[in-house]
Amino acid sequence: MELAQAFKFGRSSKKITAKHIMTVIQFSQNLMQGGWINKDPFSQLPFYGEDECKRLKQKIGNQTLFQFCMLPIEKRKEVSTYVFGEDAEGNKKFDEQEKCISALPLVKLTMTAYVEGEEEIVVGDILTCKLTVDYYNLDKGQKSGYVHSKHYPYLKRDNWFLIITDENFIGLAAVEKIMVTE
Repeated sequence: MELAQAFKFGRSSKKITAKHIMTVIQFSQNLMQGGWINKDPFSQLPFYGEDECKRLKQKIGNQTLFQFCMLPIEKRKEVSTYVFGEDAEGNKKFDEQEKCISALPLVKLTMTAYVEGEEEIVVGDILTCKLTVDYYNLDKGQKSGYVHSKHYPYLKRDNWFLIITDENFIGLAAVEKIMVTE
């Protein structure tokens, strides 16, 4: 945000857009998840290499990792049997997959933006943004812990960023790092 403001006031020749900031955040996410090794989000699950990811997608279609993790355990067992087989080794892999899913930060984010007393948002209005972050694997009062990755050996807390921009991700109105405590 500081670089964007420096450009705005003529103190920098580099224009920073929302696309730039989102690219940096995505790079950080890929670094944590080992995205340079296998870009498939399902590879975060234990025992899922390229072949297993392909078989999984054949079975579940276009579902995301989040949607897969939110399936009933019986459905995930059926998919796991298709991917790994029905033998003892396949059952062991399924058990490890379930342990991983129970530790994943399954998160649903909803956001509403409005101007109090107005039906339409126009330039110059004071915008109120309400973010709701639902952690499905955390009990009431429990907080999220450190991020874990097979390929990132350092402790790191999870981060949330609020980026207010235009439709084309060019203009940059605000960037805020938000600490989620509940």
